[in-house]
Amino acid sequence: MQEYVPHAEEKRVILAAGRPVAQQAHLLATDEHRGDTAHRAHCSDTFLSADERRLCEHIGKQLLRHGTRFADIDLACPYVFEFNVVNPGGLDERLVFGLPDRSPEIIEDVLHSCGSPR
Repeated sequence: MQEYVPHAEEKRVILAAGRPVAQQAHLLATDEHRGDTAHRAHCSDTFLSADERRLCEHIGKQLLRHGTRFADIDLACPYVFEFNVVNPGGLDERLVFGLPDRSPEIIEDVLHSCGSPR
């Protein structure tokens, strides 16, 4: 269970090698409190504010300390609603909604963080 936090937009941020590498906005449907596209949220490409970037970088460093090199998080800064570490859905979601494909760079970052040369 999580506390309800009123918000109209969430951001899904993909973290690779401890840093934010792609993000999209999820604008919630007017009668919905969940930011998933399955619940009619509208998805679009977006940028991170300075505060959002700092939060994501902090979380990314903590995840790296635990060996997690690829994840996504859902947030409405300063709140983090969800961590997806087993099956991050942000990459395929970007393709489905026609957003820029960041997969090649993300895969390279993750491999590099594991010790593979660039």
